[in-house]
Amino acid sequence: MKLEELIKKNKEKFTQTDLAIADFLMDNKNDELDLSINELAKKCLTSRTSILRFTQKIGFGGYSEFKYFLKQKDHTKKDQTKEDDKKLNQILESLDKSNNIFIYGNGDFEDIIKKIYKILFKRLRKAIRNLSRKG
Repeated sequence: MKLEELIKKNKEKFTQTDLAIADFLMDNKNDELDLSINELAKKCLTSRTSILRFTQKIGFGGYSEFKYFLKQKDHTKKDQTKEDDKKLNQILESLDKSNNIFIYGNGDFEDIIKKIYKILFKRLRKAIRNLSRKG
């Protein structure tokens, strides 16, 4: 489960302090949140006890378990990015080896296809046929 979902699911139990902590976490979810409980409390202008109670309200045994959860989510995201990059490179290698490349998109996808066409042409420097109407 994602942090957003945990917060949304338990929001009815939150005090004003809990809401402030939740807002801080959501506003900084893309940052590396490798903070001690004291550092997080200071950034949220609250006490370490409030942070501990908040983590328990959203389902964790304590702050250490919550911090571990955040790190796991971060590693999962990084692993997925590496996997996506690997797949994209495989696709580009296949396109590079191809003699003919045809791309097509209609409706809302025509503008996207034009962008893909430009990117592929710059990357591969070979003839690419855009079969879209606006091509």
